[in-house]
Amino acid sequence: MPFKGKGITLKLWLVMITLVLLVLGSFSLALNYLFADFYTNQKLDSLKQEVQREAASLGSSQDLGELQAQLNNIRYTEGMSALVLNNQGQIEALGGAMHGIGRGMGMMNVIPLSQTDFNQVLAGETIAKTLTMTDGYGVATAVTQLKLPGGIKWVLMLNSPLAPVTESIRSFSHLLYYVAGGAIVLATLFALWLSRTVTTPLIEMNQIARKMSAGDFSDRLTVSTKDEIGDLRNSFNILAAELDKNIKLLSQEKEQLGGILESMGDAVLTLNEHGDLVQVNPPALELWQDDAGRQEKVLACLREALAEVNKTGVSAMREVEIDTQVLNIHMEPLRNIAGYGGGVAVIRDVTAGHRQEKLRRELMASVSHELRTPIHLVQGQLEALADGLVPVPEQKNYVEMSLQEIQRLGRLVGDLQEINRLEQGFPIVQNRLDLGQLACEVGEKYQTRAEAQGLELKVESGTTLVFGDKDRLTQVIVNLLENSLWYTPEGGKIIIKVQPEAEMGVLSVSDTGKGIAMDHLPYVWESFFRGDKSGKTHMGLGLTIVKRIVEAHGGNVSASSELGKGTTFWIRLPLICSNDCLS
Repeated sequence: MPFKGKGITLKLWLVMITLVLLVLGSFSLALNYLFADFYTNQKLDSLKQEVQREAASLGSSQDLGELQAQLNNIRYTEGMSALVLNNQGQIEALGGAMHGIGRGMGMMNVIPLSQTDFNQVLAGETIAKTLTMTDGYGVATAVTQLKLPGGIKWVLMLNSPLAPVTESIRSFSHLLYYVAGGAIVLATLFALWLSRTVTTPLIEMNQIARKMSAGDFSDRLTVSTKDEIGDLRNSFNILAAELDKNIKLLSQEKEQLGGILESMGDAVLTLNEHGDLVQVNPPALELWQDDAGRQEKVLACLREALAEVNKTGVSAMREVEIDTQVLNIHMEPLRNIAGYGGGVAVIRDVTAGHRQEKLRRELMASVSHELRTPIHLVQGQLEALADGLVPVPEQKNYVEMSLQEIQRLGRLVGDLQEINRLEQGFPIVQNRLDLGQLACEVGEKYQTRAEAQGLELKVESGTTLVFGDKDRLTQVIVNLLENSLWYTPEGGKIIIKVQPEAEMGVLSVSDTGKGIAMDHLPYVWESFFRGDKSGKTHMGLGLTIVKRIVEAHGGNVSASSELGKGTTFWIRLPLICSNDCLS
């Protein structure tokens, strides 16, 4: 079998060789260091004992001549020398291999013994260490105090060359390295054989597994041994046969499932545990029609349903509105061994039915909203009369105002039918009227309510003659004013302005309320639109009615707003004549 540089055989072999090298190398280095250290320390201990013994023997010398004679009688080994130094570090006597050195030569010129060590020896300590001479020659040195008669304290130094010790250590190191090298060679060969024996079946399995990944399940491994490797080969063959069988069954089931999904009219989508799409059928693709933004909205709704399903473990149903489409989502969990890992969703488009039901509900709510205002006004005036809170001179006025509201209430019942007719181009009866005076009348009726809400209501108007239906235009002003009263908090301010502008009569209602978001502003005139969903009594028909009435009068509407600062609505109606005409 070829030796692959990037294969598992090489990796296993390198691991084993590295382990052997680390173990044998570390052992050899440690043993060599310990042997060298042991042999050197043994030499120093022996020399230390000898210098102490010779110092005791030389301590009886009476003069320098006798001291030198005793030094000459010491039995020196090859290369060994002795020195006697006075307390100034000068040589007084010498023996052994120290020849040609004159008396009085400084100690530091003979051996590199430090002044600190010399002072410690004079104090009574014995020092043994290895030193390097000034010529680079290594020696083992033992130094001790030499006590002479008369209280004289000198120093005795024995020096022995380290060359024999070094040579012995070097010989031992060579022997140790030879043995380690031989062991590494044998371990390398054995590791190569073992790694190839173990990895050969794995390489064969890898080759067959690659064919299996490509769909070829025909190859099988040869079972030639009865050990664990042989069992592994046999198990691999069984696995390949079972995979071949199961994949064929799965392919058949997949084809059947694909046919079912293709024929379904509802959208079916499968998501994994992370909320990513796994499978979709053609009706599902029609939900977003290559629109990435719409697709992301649909997926966001599906992921919310999937999170609920994974949390509860049961199916979930919900209706969501995406742009103008209402979708019914039924999400079922996909169970796996670890729990709930994904889901399958069936989506049905219920826009038509939902829109009809929504229109019916919102129409009823809108009608209630439009009828409530005159009812409240009449109720408040009649309660004031019933409770005797209105002075007698003003009672007739209250009755007349109530009667007017009741009459307008009757007219409001048919407003929606009128708007429908307006949208179909049904003509309205228009009379000459002063838009500014009409605004003052409406503002006067709402002063009490505004004060009760803690609001300042102000009307700024000038004579502005237009052609129009008084009741319809009253309804326009009332709806705009109701809207401002509803959304302006206590302490706020509402201003109604009426003035001619070019060839148009302009009426504006401004408030300091909560305002309208910029993305909602273009839709405030549409039917049933409510930017603030908390306004349960305002279902979005009020401004639609305003727009229809104004457009039926040949005018137009507009609005501007800023969140937190307020909103202004404008209506523009054609003037009967210009300012010059009015003057």
